[in-house]
Amino acid sequence: MKNYKLPLVYGLSALLMFSISCSEQGIAPNPATDTPHDHFTDQNVPVLMANDSDLTPNGPDSFYQEPWENNYSAFGHSVHPVDYTLDGPNPILDEIDKYSTFVSNIPLDITVSNASSSAWYGNYIYSFRNRSDKPIHLDCTVIIFRAPSGSALHHSYWNSISPFGHPQQDYVEVSIPGTEDSFYIARLVFHDVPKSQRLLYPGASFEYRLGCPLVPNTGYITIEDSKHTVRVIADLDGGKNEEIIERYGTNRYTN
Repeated sequence: MKNYKLPLVYGLSALLMFSISCSEQGIAPNPATDTPHDHFTDQNVPVLMANDSDLTPNGPDSFYQEPWENNYSAFGHSVHPVDYTLDGPNPILDEIDKYSTFVSNIPLDITVSNASSSAWYGNYIYSFRNRSDKPIHLDCTVIIFRAPSGSALHHSYWNSISPFGHPQQDYVEVSIPGTEDSFYIARLVFHDVPKSQRLLYPGASFEYRLGCPLVPNTGYITIEDSKHTVRVIADLDGGKNEEIIERYGTNRYTN
């Protein structure tokens, strides 16, 4: 197994709000325990989000998520469209070594395949199966991974239970200097989409599909290696993963 590290920086206010929320609902916060990875406490390490502490290989065996109805309306915008700009280089370029194992804060199994038969174009399908016994709401879930550069707008969401709808994305592609690859960062944002499209039922799957041009034998990342860079961060607490998209400077793309 590859060694990997994930950052852990909690703001006192965020921790207090989480504790209060759990107390109100009669739910005890998860006790601090040793995990399979090292936690960063160095303040110089790039900060991500409080939910980052929940990221584990394939996702935790058990998890708690705020009820879907408490955070979103069935036929409205979960978040308003906002474009963010960064003053300097994207901070994800300083975090490349942290993307060496698939991690998630929800219980998922992952497979990655290429549906294209062309050596000059990739149709990568990142498929995530809910291996828990309860549904997961996917609105505002963030997906981050490394893949060949140049997808333009050829990226989409698909739900195996209800495959029709109009999900939007807060999205950015960050080219990695000296390579043929990029980091892709997307937050799923649904509108005019029924509940079945936003939910991942037990045993069901959703897919994130990426189309990108390929130039054979130029050293772009392989499908297998790309799978190990995937990070899935579902919105567990109603915060809509806002910190992540602000940090990485995403733009709103439609449908």
